[in-house]
Amino acid sequence: MKISMVKFEEVKIGWEIAFEVKLTDSESSKINTNPLNHVGDYEIIVDPNIIRFNCIFDAGELKNDEKIEKRLELIKEDIKSLVDSCLK
Repeated sequence: MKISMVKFEEVKIGWEIAFEVKLTDSESSKINTNPLNHVGDYEIIVDPNIIRFNCIFDAGELKNDEKIEKRLELIKEDIKSLVDSCLK
């Protein structure tokens, strides 16, 4: 699995962010995307070998002195955990 940020645009309230998860053929053959149906923070688009996670991140959600770069790392970890749960 390879996770890449494919969109990062500043919008009025924060940032529009998109990550793509490219699955190997082996991962694609055994993935169960049902757990993704219950995720509310992202718009999720599932294609055969790619899962795209889109979200609008509100700048007001950053904690004191937190930078968006640190939050992007956490979002990427969250997405990896979500996809890992679909591969079990």
